[in-house]
Amino acid sequence: MELRTAFSRRSPELAAATPGGSAPLRLAGLGFGAKEGLATIAGLIGLLVVTSPMTRFIVPIGAPGSTLPNWILGVFSPLKSTAENLGQATVDAGMSVGKAVVVLGLGLLALAWMAVVRDADSIPLRALAWAIGGIYFLLLIAPPLFSTDIFTYLSAGRLQVLFGVNPYLHGPVVRPQDPAFGWTGLIWCDTPSVYGPIFTMFTAGLTVVGLPAGMWILKLVGFLSAGACAWLTWSIARDLGRPAAQAMAFVALNPLLLVYALGGGHNDLLMLAVVLAAVRLVIQAKPRSAGAVLGAAVAIKGSAGLVLPFLLVGARKRAENGAKEAAIGFAAVTAAVGVVATLVYGFDWMKAPATIANGTGQHIGELKSIPGVLAGYLGLGQVGPVARALLFALVLAVIVQAVRVATRSKDGWIGAAGVAIMASLALSTQLHPWYVIWSLPFAALSADRRVRVGAVSLTVAVIAIQAVRWLLPLGVGWPHSG
Repeated sequence: MELRTAFSRRSPELAAATPGGSAPLRLAGLGFGAKEGLATIAGLIGLLVVTSPMTRFIVPIGAPGSTLPNWILGVFSPLKSTAENLGQATVDAGMSVGKAVVVLGLGLLALAWMAVVRDADSIPLRALAWAIGGIYFLLLIAPPLFSTDIFTYLSAGRLQVLFGVNPYLHGPVVRPQDPAFGWTGLIWCDTPSVYGPIFTMFTAGLTVVGLPAGMWILKLVGFLSAGACAWLTWSIARDLGRPAAQAMAFVALNPLLLVYALGGGHNDLLMLAVVLAAVRLVIQAKPRSAGAVLGAAVAIKGSAGLVLPFLLVGARKRAENGAKEAAIGFAAVTAAVGVVATLVYGFDWMKAPATIANGTGQHIGELKSIPGVLAGYLGLGQVGPVARALLFALVLAVIVQAVRVATRSKDGWIGAAGVAIMASLALSTQLHPWYVIWSLPFAALSADRRVRVGAVSLTVAVIAIQAVRWLLPLGVGWPHSG
């Protein structure tokens, strides 16, 4: 459905897309509007950041019982003495309480996010931007949260530079003497790199600055990328004639983007910022440049390729021979990156998709996905190969149908891309919380409120999965702990 006022505070469409309707959201009997929502988000993120050095549940880096070094904790390193004074037994006893508090905090963040999105036009744009920047800064100076991936990134580059090991053939475990190995998650220590050659070469370059500086540079890249995503969403929404402040808040303040993507320093933010730059170029009728930029995004993380068929449709709608021009730009960058990557890594960089498929086949992370949680908690066990094949076929069917729908209107490709991405995530057996951010800008920029309903629903579903996993552990021996 095409809507002229897709984010209007008074529109019934937005009321249906945002829990709480068009009246102020009610929380514990109190009015909860945009300003209260912003204050709630800032307070909860501040609390999370300040308490992060006190529990390895929030900063799960290194072996259990080991002491985190000050360079990982950064400006909050003095607070680690609080946990040390409590003693390990007390910390372990409080772990369940801590998980319950985090689950509650994620729920409150989701409610506050919806409230800010709904009433974003009641806040001056500059004030909203400064508030977002302040919240992002808190997460910038925090240690990596809920993930060890940032050290997996660094390990790939260090294997190449320090040891002459091809990161597309071997995981960090082949060089346990590397200081980065001790902070790399056990789940992925034997897994070769699954990222694009541009990003892997970038992490190789970070080796020269050392491990501590490399970690904080990646945190800074995440901070800048998140800011770029917020600005690009606002800019594209303005160009499309849609409420820009609401669109920006929908992306920038999503709880999964804040806590997981930005908090963990994930490269998904960098990839998404480059994808949005390509989308903006399509809107500006610059198809060849758009295709080239999307090619760069795929060379950072391959999941950006989900956007390609929709970008081609959008380019065709916006410019003469747009699809052809976008395809030329994409092919040119892909070929150039391929040549350089082959010179550096041989043809082994092409094994990344197979590595991803192998990890999926081993059920790594399955209990974070919707199919995996349903199968596990219903007593059906692991998702088998036949079920995986059926899920994959269903995803392909949704993508094909979404491409068909994308051709029906000038900018319908944006919402269609969001639907395809969300279907891919919802039906995948690999759904880490930060993956949800891939769909957020497309939902925010879509003229169809149902796409935003989907993005809100997916966000809530992932938070629910986290709650179930933390509070009601399944207690089965999935490979790599699920």
